[in-house]
Amino acid sequence: MAAVPGTSGGLTLAAAYDWSHEASGLFAIGVGRVMIGSAAATGLAAFLSSALHKRGAKAGRPGH
Repeated sequence: MAAVPGTSGGLTLAAAYDWSHEASGLFAIGVGRVMIGSAAATGLAAFLSSALHKRGAKAGRPGH
């Protein structure tokens, strides 16, 4: 779960920097969507990875 803020923050900063020159100002909406989407996707991936790792450890699989 520690990767979630770093990944989301990095993608958000990159999008904000790249899109900030857009004249209409609507880049802020896109940056917000990148922030929410990347945080949700990274959080889900971290949760599933952790759950699968714990499930494998409980099953007594070698290497866990």
